[in-house]
Amino acid sequence: IRSNFESAVDIIMREKSDENERNAALRRQWATRFSADAARPDLAERKAAEDLRRRLGRFMVCENAIVDSLVKAPLDYHRAFRNIPKNSQLMFLHAWQSYLWNRAASFRIEKGGAEKVMAGDLILETEGDTGLKGKTVKVVEKGKEEEYDIADVVLPLVGGKIVFPENETGEFIRGMLKEFNLTQDDLTQEKNKEYSLGGDYRRLICRPSDVEFEVKQYRDPHETLIFTDFMKIQKDKNDTEKTSKVKKDDAAPLLTALVISFTLPPSSYATIALRELMKRPTSSEYQKMLEVDGGSCERNIQNGTQDEADSAVVKDEPMDVENKDEVEIKSESEHESEDETEEKPPKKRKKKKSKKGKK
Repeated sequence: IRSNFESAVDIIMREKSDENERNAALRRQWATRFSADAARPDLAERKAAEDLRRRLGRFMVCENAIVDSLVKAPLDYHRAFRNIPKNSQLMFLHAWQSYLWNRAASFRIEKGGAEKVMAGDLILETEGDTGLKGKTVKVVEKGKEEEYDIADVVLPLVGGKIVFPENETGEFIRGMLKEFNLTQDDLTQEKNKEYSLGGDYRRLICRPSDVEFEVKQYRDPHETLIFTDFMKIQKDKNDTEKTSKVKKDDAAPLLTALVISFTLPPSSYATIALRELMKRPTSSEYQKMLEVDGGSCERNIQNGTQDEADSAVVKDEPMDVENKDEVEIKSESEHESEDETEEKPPKKRKKKKSKKGKK
């Protein structure tokens, strides 16, 4: 947004704390690329980029796009950033918008709670179709707070076409922009229009609909509690035993699970709903500490220090849910870690060769 593409490229290329040593070594090598020829940084960068693009993993899409560009035009970081696939470029912007929105939502609930409407809050009057188009909001006047429900309150995704709440939350959002040396006017880009942010509105509180649940008891922590459509059609519930990794033992402790299904509107996330229901973090750090067999799945956390438990901070990687989903929650079961995955490049279509038969 500030047109500092050199810093943007540096952030993408710099060493990450949670990646394997091979990739970390390549990033460290890139960070020292100018030391080989300080007098000719363009030649040093081109040489480093040529070497790196032969060694980067094929799933490192953004990094590969950057070095491919810098081989042809070293030191041109604007060109290098634009060489990244367009959807990934926009993903960086949208992630920043969501980061600010999450901070604003936490601030609003801290100041006004999660039950009552405050004067100055924004209420969505017209839903619109997609994005900001067709949406209209109004500011809650003092003395009319009781006329609205907390589920009517929306917060803005920052952009040049939205309005801010007329209370402390609005000032907080402006303060966050100031942290990045930005104002609302800066979000409308004249020079780089593809990076303009119009903004949008999201509901502060979202209530799930079509909620259904069932409590189940089981002994094998690997037992399948939700059957696929194929299993239902085939009426083959023996698949539960086929997928079991351990033999059933009547002496094993009886475990309890909650199977729940619900519907959420667009831009709402099932992982966050489950986090609020279970009052447990969804972070990969927390999930990795859980155990499958041998009693409480949280025994590592319960037996560990408070610092270890506190270190399992919430770094949500939510799943967008628009349709009714059935989600399995096991109280004493395995929670798979939410390891980050790198963006996969599009698959190339293979050309089919026709073969003529011989008579």
